Amino acid sequence: MAAAQKVADWQIAAILNIGQRAKHPLFVTNVDDTRLDDIAAWTYRAPVEDQARLGFAIAHALDNSAPAVDGIEPELQSKIDVIVQALAGAKKPLIISRDERW
Repeated sequence: MAAAQKVADWQIAAILNIGQRAKHPLFVTNVDDTRLDDIAAWTYRAPVEDQARLGFAIAHALDNSAPAVDGIEPELQSKIDVIVQALAGAKKPLIISRDERW
């Protein structure tokens, strides 16, 4: 980003400011809003069962030996494709999961 804006490396404050509004390849799924939503590339709010289906569909797209998920809406499938592309191309993908007991 900094190079595209022609900002020198020594101008760290400017570089940090340029990247401040950038969306990161962070995808959030939850039943409600989260504090990460504003930096996420996409947020999916749905019941837990639908979130699980999303996860299984992503797993199948990454690995055909994982069980397929039927009945995925086309709009959601397009988001799954984006997530799969981001995960497949990531050098160090990170998946964080939690439950309500935290």
